Amino acid sequence: METLTADVELYGKINKRPFIKIKKDADADKIADYIMQAWDVPRPSLIISLTGGAEDFNLKKEDCINVRRGLRNVMGAKGTWIISGGTNCGIMKLCGDAAQKHKYDTVEG
Repeated sequence: METLTADVELYGKINKRPFIKIKKDADADKIADYIMQAWDVPRPSLIISLTGGAEDFNLKKEDCINVRRGLRNVMGAKGTWIISGGTNCGIMKLCGDAAQKHKYDTVEG
């Protein structure tokens, strides 16, 4: 497997789930190849990148339900990768909570 030390700042597992922290100018193709090989996952058909201000936010209950419903639909699609900043707040927390609540497959590594 190709070594990515130039592009990787940190890697490991949190709660048995693998993660990789990459530099902002990392080569996306090399990182994708690394993830597919190291975590034994197929090439994605869809990649969704969740970004936000890494701050908590308040949504009306109806809006929160709609966001979770949309996330569940995306998470249920085969071959979807969801990439986030990894913080436990804002939209990234909402996505993580949706994944845990509905037990979608995640990479166990």
